[in-house]
Amino acid sequence: VPVGGCYKLIDIPMSNCINSGINKIFIMTQYNSASLNRHIYRTFNFGNGINFGDGFVEVLAATQSPGEAGMNWFQGT
Repeated sequence: VPVGGCYKLIDIPMSNCINSGINKIFIMTQYNSASLNRHIYRTFNFGNGINFGDGFVEVLAATQSPGEAGMNWFQGT
């Protein structure tokens, strides 16, 4: 979701975490999150001048496999 032109909604909690010294961050995404994954990679990659020290930003994607009992595929909430 764009906020203020070039920012996305995810940038607000990410900025809060980084400025609070939280440098080990997991982001849980839902179905069809390619644009969010691309934004996270471009904005918060380690070679981009952002110092995470021993930290990281890890995107945990929804599993694209049959759900419980093999009946339905994950479709998000």
